[in-house]
Amino acid sequence: MTFPPMPEGNPPPMPDWLLDAIRSTAPLLPTAPPGGAALNGHRAVAPPGTIPEGQRNATLTSLGGTLRRRGVGETALLAALTAVNAEQCDPPLPADEIGRIARSVARYAPALVPPGAKDDLEKSPHYRDIPLELFSLPRKMAAADVLASAGSGTALNSLPLLGQGGYIIEGWGHLLSGYPKAGKTELVAACVREWLHTGVSVVWLTEESQAVWAARLSRWPTVPDGLSLVFGLGADPAALLALAAQGDEEVVIVDTIRNLLQMDEADNTAISRGLAPWEAQLAGKTRIYVHHQRKAAGEHGQAIAGGAAFLGVADRAIELRFDTHEKNRRRLVVLSRIADAPDLLYEPSTDGSLKALGDPAAVALEALQGRLRASLSLEWQTTREVHSALGDPQPSEEQVRQGLLALAQAGGAERPPPSARMRGARPPAGVGPAAAAVKSKKVPTGYPYSGNFFT
Repeated sequence: MTFPPMPEGNPPPMPDWLLDAIRSTAPLLPTAPPGGAALNGHRAVAPPGTIPEGQRNATLTSLGGTLRRRGVGETALLAALTAVNAEQCDPPLPADEIGRIARSVARYAPALVPPGAKDDLEKSPHYRDIPLELFSLPRKMAAADVLASAGSGTALNSLPLLGQGGYIIEGWGHLLSGYPKAGKTELVAACVREWLHTGVSVVWLTEESQAVWAARLSRWPTVPDGLSLVFGLGADPAALLALAAQGDEEVVIVDTIRNLLQMDEADNTAISRGLAPWEAQLAGKTRIYVHHQRKAAGEHGQAIAGGAAFLGVADRAIELRFDTHEKNRRRLVVLSRIADAPDLLYEPSTDGSLKALGDPAAVALEALQGRLRASLSLEWQTTREVHSALGDPQPSEEQVRQGLLALAQAGGAERPPPSARMRGARPPAGVGPAAAAVKSKKVPTGYPYSGNFFT
């Protein structure tokens, strides 16, 4: 990832009043007590003395994120971070690293100003002394200009999901929901292995322990370069966002929302406030948020646990469901703002990898044809007779009719001549296997078939 060059010369000096405010800002980062042990989940006041090696980058990034959310522009960010780096970092980071942090943070749009914050800022006696160019303001663009800015990039490029395109859209936010232990993490892991082999870089924020991940990675044939893991259980969500936004990885995975983002899942306002900064500050990256489903089933996203805002914030929701016919199979159902994708059925292979089977309707029809092959004989039978002979699980008579038609088109079942079909007459018993099948006639219910699937 490249960034535009910084303006020539040294950054402008920070006003004392703003520098004092920066020093008193409380970055939302894990603190480190004496001895260096991590203390996740606590707010850390900007250190009054030094920022030690190992915490400099994360602390300055979090501080920059705080200023950026308030609308501070790149020039002011560079000046502020340069001053804090010189006075408090031990040892100070190189100037080019400070510039990289400022550029990285400035790429993201300012978050919504909290109620009252703008009023407090405007009451400051220094408010009118701040040059307008130091602040980023919302932009209004004509629709034609938005389209033109995309150039040839208006096509929806996707990352493969078990070899299938059209499910994970590059640059979109995806909500992957499923029951606990349904296989969400293993599905994402299978996709990540595909992406790493194509050169895509990934940062995975995980609720799982380092020991669990060591066991998982030991089962991979190889561990390609490009995957970074953040063990974020108990960490402040703002610190996790700062790390994800700062990095150059193209894909960000949050696994799971419940345990890492720590929001009230029943409060739609809290959901929007919690997820909106992630969507805004990670714009341009492909985002995958792993979430849970409620016990009660539902359609059109109603099975997703928590408030409806989860579905509203993400660009696309992918529900992972158990297959009703095969216990080892899973079904993916897609809900999207635009460009819907078909349902996808997949199952584990004998080597433990996951294999996409295709559209569930097509898979079910293929499975039904296998059952029909076993039930047909060289004696003529009606659709209703074939349907009755199948037993449980019992498909509908229409499904049987469609399966028989598909078999006939493939040469796997013999159909009587059109004249016999229209009269409803049965051809003589014992007619042998057909050499060809009629392919384009719609046959009334009760139309006879015979089988030729004997080897």
